[in-house]
Amino acid sequence: MDYVASLDMGSETMVMALAEVSAGRVRVLGVERAPSGGIERGRVKNEARARDAVERLLATFRQKHGMDIDRLRVALPMTWLKRLAVEKTTRFPAPRPVTGAHLLALEKQARAAMTDNDRAVVSILPRSIVVDGEPAQDPTGGAPAGRLDVEYALYSARDSEMEGARAWLGQAGIKEVDFYSMVEAMSRALIARQGGTRDAALVDLGADSTRVLVFQRGLVVRDAELPLGCRSIDEDLNRVFKIESMEKARRLKHEFGAAIRIMKKDRKIIIPETNYSIHLNALLQVEQCRLEELIEGALFQVQQSGCYNKLPGGILLTGGGSRVEGVETLTAKLSGHPARQAVAEGVPSAGEWAREPGYLTALGLLACAGKAPARSPGLKDWLGKFF
Repeated sequence: MDYVASLDMGSETMVMALAEVSAGRVRVLGVERAPSGGIERGRVKNEARARDAVERLLATFRQKHGMDIDRLRVALPMTWLKRLAVEKTTRFPAPRPVTGAHLLALEKQARAAMTDNDRAVVSILPRSIVVDGEPAQDPTGGAPAGRLDVEYALYSARDSEMEGARAWLGQAGIKEVDFYSMVEAMSRALIARQGGTRDAALVDLGADSTRVLVFQRGLVVRDAELPLGCRSIDEDLNRVFKIESMEKARRLKHEFGAAIRIMKKDRKIIIPETNYSIHLNALLQVEQCRLEELIEGALFQVQQSGCYNKLPGGILLTGGGSRVEGVETLTAKLSGHPARQAVAEGVPSAGEWAREPGYLTALGLLACAGKAPARSPGLKDWLGKFF
C-alpha cells in the first residue's frame, strides 16, 4: 500500500489531494483547497505567499486526516512547458501482434528526441496510434500487423525553474516533488479504462487562462492555453460600474452572476459595502458578453483540431467559470454540441469530489503513472498509463 499526494497551483485557489494506492487502484482520502497567493497563470510571482498557501494545506491534512505529506505531484501549466511533436514508426519483418514492449520501445525513442540540455521531459502522451494505416485506440491484442506508427507530444520544462519550485516547496516541508504537465493530469482525470471520455472537448474556464483539450479515441489530439480567463469578468465589472475594488466586483459576480441575461429578472442590486445600486440586467450583460468571448475563443481552438464535427461526447466544462449558472446552456448554444460539467471518471473512487470542477487536475495527478518505477512497466502498466 502506498500514499500519493498532489498539488494544483491555481491563480485563485490551490488544491491538494491525498489518495491511498493499493493493487493499482486509487482511493481518495481527502481533497482540500486554500486561497492561492503569489501565483499568476501558474507562475510563482511571490514565493513567500505561495509557500504560505501550501503550508496551510499541509496543516489542514495534518489536522483533519492525521497525515504528514512530504512528497507531492505538481501539475505544470503550458506557461512552464515546451511541447514537441515526435513521430515514431516500427516496421515488422513479418506480421505480428503489437505488444506493450513495442510501444515502450517507441516511447523510449521519442524521449531521445529531447536534446535541450537545460530541459527535462515531464510528460509524454501519444496523440495518434496507427496500425497498418488504420487509427487505433488500443493497438495491442489485435490481428498481426506489419507497421505501427505513433505520434507523441513531449512536454518539457526548464531544469532551473523546476529546481526553483522544489526549493520553495522544500521550505514548506516537501522533500520530494514530481512534475507533470497539466495536460496529462486532466486527461488522466477524464480517461477511464471503461466508458471514459473518448471523443469530446474539455474547456477549462480558469481565472487567468482558458485551457482546451480535444480528445479522439481517448487520446489528446490538441491542447491549447489562451491567456484570458474569468478574472477578466471581475475587471470588466470593476471598470464599467466604477466599483474601484476587484474584491467587491468578484463578490458581486459570485452572488448575482449568470451566463445568460434573460435567465434573471431585472432588479436593482447593491454593490457590496456601499450604498450604490446597479441594474442586475446591466451586470449580466457584461458577464454574458465576456463569457461568450472566452467560450468562442475556446471553440475556435477546437475547430483548429479538425475534429469539431467528431465530438459525440460534446463539450465538457471545468474550472471556476464552469460554476456560473447557465454556462452549460450558453456553451451548447454557441457550439451546437451538448455541454456538461466534466467528471473525474479516471479516478473511480473519487466519490463526492469527482464532480467538483476545481478538483479535476489534482485528482488526475493522483491517477498519473508514478515517476521512476521500481520495475519496467509491462503491457498492463502501459495501458493503464494511457487508457
